[in-house]
Amino acid sequence: AAAAEPPLTLADVVAQARAGNPGLRAARETAEAARGRAVQAGALANPAVGVQVEETTRVEVEQTLELGGTRGLRRRAAGAEAAAAEARADAAEAALIYEVRTAYYDLALADARVAVAEDQAAAVQRFLLRVEERFQAGVIPLHERARAQVEARRAHSDLLVARRDRREAQARLNRLLERPLDTPITAADSLTAPPAMPESDVQARAA
Repeated sequence: AAAAEPPLTLADVVAQARAGNPGLRAARETAEAARGRAVQAGALANPAVGVQVEETTRVEVEQTLELGGTRGLRRRAAGAEAAAAEARADAAEAALIYEVRTAYYDLALADARVAVAEDQAAAVQRFLLRVEERFQAGVIPLHERARAQVEARRAHSDLLVARRDRREAQARLNRLLERPLDTPITAADSLTAPPAMPESDVQARAA
């Protein structure tokens, strides 16, 4: 079996996005091509060399000279095009990094919410077991047992929603990384999850 991918830091996913995003790669290639054209625009045309062999050998060299500042205008136009292409590439990179950062912390937040929901569901389940024991012993009436069952169903539903939200957050980040949407990701830079609800509060909500 393939080894599980280690937890990824924010720096890890940003580096992966920069390296693998086709839109950013295309923008950088366009900027590089524009820089090359800017360099070529400032160069003199290649001289033409001719050789004539009659009674003596004569070498002729012709150099085209551009008048009226044509070469300078061409160089400035190409430089402006290169600067614009570079700015577009920088903007594309900044937008990508913003999206990746947002998706990463959405995933970390989803992880925290799942952890809270799991703890909450476990606490409610333990409370429900005690209620069931007391009901079977004839200590509490049926309606108290019913309220505890409703609370358990609510906690289970909350857990399902939290897990669904995490899958969606993971898919969004995978999309930005150009990976299959269900590729497992563990966020190393986790958020601090709020504590689970104390069991005394669980009992109060069920009462």
